[in-house]
Amino acid sequence: PGIGNAEYLRSRGHESLSYAVRHRSDLSVVRIDIDNFAFLFVQHGRKIAETILKNASETMMSFLRREDTAARIGESQFALVLPATNRIGCKRVAERMREAVNGLSFKIKGETIKLTISIGYNSPMIRHNMSFDTLLEQAEKAKEQVEDDGGDGIACYEPQMTLLRSHASDGEEALQEIDFNEILRRISDGKGSSLG
Repeated sequence: PGIGNAEYLRSRGHESLSYAVRHRSDLSVVRIDIDNFAFLFVQHGRKIAETILKNASETMMSFLRREDTAARIGESQFALVLPATNRIGCKRVAERMREAVNGLSFKIKGETIKLTISIGYNSPMIRHNMSFDTLLEQAEKAKEQVEDDGGDGIACYEPQMTLLRSHASDGEEALQEIDFNEILRRISDGKGSSLG
């Protein structure tokens, strides 16, 4: 499959979600970032950085099916929509992509450059009131969690916890908020208060 842009992603994402709702099928949304791409860009220039990025993106896209959607939504940022793909299947695809990218190496002026990627994905229970934009934002949160942990990893969005990120310039720590409504629901269902 070819790689589209953000507008293409949104269009195909809405279509895929509508189909999943109508047919009660699975759907997964994925966010991928190349780790430390800005440093690579500064150190080696646009031409080399773009060549490396092209190789990485082609490697990742080789794992997609014809019905999947891929888009480049930033300098080194990608998003995927995977119809009929549940949480297990999505994790499997993500792991294959990560391993393949980790296996790439580039020789530049005697220096060997290795790449890693951060992947966040969202494979929710499909409901009528869902929006594609929300699913993408949730995959983004999972991806940001991987980056916070140092990158080179995979995380699935977990609805039990909402990560509130502080963007203050004075160095405030990010706040983590537990969804207490979820805890109460679990207690009432007899499942206890554990979120793990």
